[in-house]
Amino acid sequence: MTLLGNMRNDDGVKICICGKKFAHTKAEIEELFGYRMSKGKRIEQSWCKECR
Repeated sequence: MTLLGNMRNDDGVKICICGKKFAHTKAEIEELFGYRMSKGKRIEQSWCKECR
């Protein structure tokens, strides 16, 4: 598995920096990671809620 700069693997699966949580859909990203606002844009959190 190759990790890209935005912490997604080659299949587009969102991965927590710690490597414990994986999200396949936007609903799973919302549930496991959440979002933050930066310069008026909604951005996925890098760390899962458990690790934060």
